[in-house]
Parts: sequence; C-alpha cells; structure tokens
Amino acid sequence: MKHLVITFAAVSFLSLGFIGGTALSQEPVSSCATSGTALLENIPRAKEQLLPSVARALNGYGRQAKVSNCTVALTCVGNDASEQSREVSRDRCVVVRDQLVRAGVEKSTIEISRENPDGNNKAGAVYLTLR
Repeated sequence: MKHLVITFAAVSFLSLGFIGGTALSQEPVSSCATSGTALLENIPRAKEQLLPSVARALNGYGRQAKVSNCTVALTCVGNDASEQSREVSRDRCVVVRDQLVRAGVEKSTIEISRENPDGNNKAGAVYLTLR
C-alpha cells in the first residue's frame, strides 16, 4: 500500500509540472488544437435572416476556436464570377464573421477571402477553417 501511495504522489507531481519542488508554468499552445474545415450552406446576406440553429452552430465553432487557440479563415464562394455575386458572398462572410465575434472570437483572428466557384469550391458556400 505504501508503494502505491508513493507512486501516485510521484505521478501527480510529474503531471502537474513539479520538478525539484518548483512548478513549471503552463504556456498556451500556439497552434490550433482542433483544426479542420466546415462547409456552411444557405447563409443569408443579412444577420436578421440567420436561422437560430445555424447561429447556434456558428457559436459552437466560435467557442471551439477560442478554447483551442485557433485562428479562423472564412472562404466565401460566389455563385459565379460576376461582381454582384462577389458582393453577395462578402455579405455572407460578414454575417458569419459577426456571429463568430459574438461567440467570443477576436475579430483580428478572422481572415476573410472570396473566391469564384470551381471544381474545389461549391458555389454559394462559406468554408470555415480553424487553424
């Protein structure tokens, strides 16, 4: 029993970062702990038209980005190559960005880009990438 207690105490000290009686500071991890990309479809141009379920999902992505120390990249894809389509995709990006900011993500950690649809990007979609 005595050996078990000593082993438990030693493991506890090592897992908490104690070495020679001093505690090591835990630095935040600089890279994203949960990187990945989500495809968002049917994002409206105005935040008032955002469905509550989609807003909750975006809030979840925002909280995950904040907790995991991630930056967010939004790629907004137009329906075609026209300037009007680019403006619509910009509006969609702004709706998503503003919802992420409401969830606690720093606005300065959100990168936004607009692209034309091609074989790799779905027309009218918003790609949210945590990195």
